[in-house]
Amino acid sequence: MLLMANACYLSFADEWVQKADMPTARADLAICVLNDKIIAFGGSNKVGPLANVEEYDPITDKWTKSKDMPTSKAAHQICLVNGKVYIISNVFTPTSVVEYDPLKDTYTGKEDMPTARMWPSACTINGLIYVFSGTMGNGAEKPNVEEYNPSKDEWKKKKDMPVAREGFSANVVKDKIYIIGGWTPNQFLATTEVYDPIADKWENKSPMPTARTYFASCVVNDKIYVIGGNRDFGTAISTVEVYDPATDTWEKKADMKIARCNHSAIEIKGKIYVIGGSPSFIMLFPNEPLSSVEEYDTGFTPKAVNYIGKLSSTWGSIKSIR
Repeated sequence: MLLMANACYLSFADEWVQKADMPTARADLAICVLNDKIIAFGGSNKVGPLANVEEYDPITDKWTKSKDMPTSKAAHQICLVNGKVYIISNVFTPTSVVEYDPLKDTYTGKEDMPTARMWPSACTINGLIYVFSGTMGNGAEKPNVEEYNPSKDEWKKKKDMPVAREGFSANVVKDKIYIIGGWTPNQFLATTEVYDPIADKWENKSPMPTARTYFASCVVNDKIYVIGGNRDFGTAISTVEVYDPATDTWEKKADMKIARCNHSAIEIKGKIYVIGGSPSFIMLFPNEPLSSVEEYDTGFTPKAVNYIGKLSSTWGSIKSIR
């Protein structure tokens, strides 16, 4: 297949390629990109939440161990602002906010999130962090949307989501935030909703072809890739679908080699990396966490990439304690 990107024709295959396994098998991890390397924070295995931090170099296809976090985390979210990593929520401390400074290699507690919740989704726009929905379990999904200003260490309430949920994704395309899928009591969601943080308003878009929860997602060339997940609280799926906000349409892509949920995904230079997860639905501690890594070449090569503020958009389920 041929694709034109930035005045260059590139060939690529619509397929996933297996890469070097992550040293620590885990689900519910959160990942981000620092200096063109993927950093995996925390997660969970059958023993419980983890403090492990490991770094993957896509060029050499090698993993290295980094210093552990001070506390174990799972079901958290990660956002980057001005070169600093913000770790939000946690299965045991659902209001926690921790700032990691890569230059100083230090972790600092910040102002707690006003609404306690696990498995939210979060993203960054213009130096501000937005945290959406989440749950405290037993069907107690929360519609809350809150905005965090790292420079002031302050939180502000925003307009609630139309439908409270968990296990969904939040992705930024052209200063709008797209909320996709998830689960609300007794219903797997296929919905696509867009939030305008300036106007503080919501709008419905075309639904995803496959309703699902606890998937991973990321943005490449202004398109949102939705990857894997769960659609019946049983065996995970490998389905990949792509949403184009410009046309409000969905397109099917090649399935992953390994079906998984409670995993994370991120993009570097037009390539998507899917990491960890579980082969079947979990609420916290998977019996068979995955260490596998898969790479998908979208064929898009940006002219220049600035990874400051780039984050993985994991679904927000136990996924980013996470």
